[in-house]
Amino acid sequence: MYKFVITGCPRSGTSFIARFLTSAGIQCNHEAYYGLPSSGFWCPEPQGEASWLAVPHLQKDIPKWKCPVIHLVRDPLKVINSMYQQSFLGDTQFYKNPYTFIASLSIPEMKYEPELDRYIGFWIMWNECIEPFAKHRLKIEDIDDNPKILFDVLKTKMPEGKLFSDKKCNSFKNKKIKQLTLKDLEKSKLYKRFIEKAKEYGYTY
Repeated sequence: MYKFVITGCPRSGTSFIARFLTSAGIQCNHEAYYGLPSSGFWCPEPQGEASWLAVPHLQKDIPKWKCPVIHLVRDPLKVINSMYQQSFLGDTQFYKNPYTFIASLSIPEMKYEPELDRYIGFWIMWNECIEPFAKHRLKIEDIDDNPKILFDVLKTKMPEGKLFSDKKCNSFKNKKIKQLTLKDLEKSKLYKRFIEKAKEYGYTY
């Protein structure tokens, strides 16, 4: 069905990448096939999809489609903060937020952890679920600096002209909730593992 699938942890830039590629003439859905009903956006003749919700389906679909999976990562502290600001893994979200519910089906144990451990653990485990299927891993920051690397991975020529560049796709800040710092993350039992995984993905603090 698809020529490629781009996936990662929530708040890692799949919405931005879908719009970016579509503006370049590479039709890319966002959370259309891998998403909730009536969510995301569909392209007329999609070549691929960018969606964090693809993760639970990789084992079933990728061997069938034989398409490359691109693992998209973003500065993990920013990702965790973005989820935290939205209270994505807050106590009540498991019962009223369908996206949180879907995440909990794949990693049910996280809802019983302290809140800070939920965010760090979810970031680690969701990304690790992608690793066995990913043919490529790209940092959203590297694509921002040099978009050609994404087109090289897709084995297509980068078009000339202006491309979609609205960074607000990845931004979210709730002024009522303080931003987490590395000092805050040090309180978690998963801090060491977080630092190791971040370094593995090319992020050092």
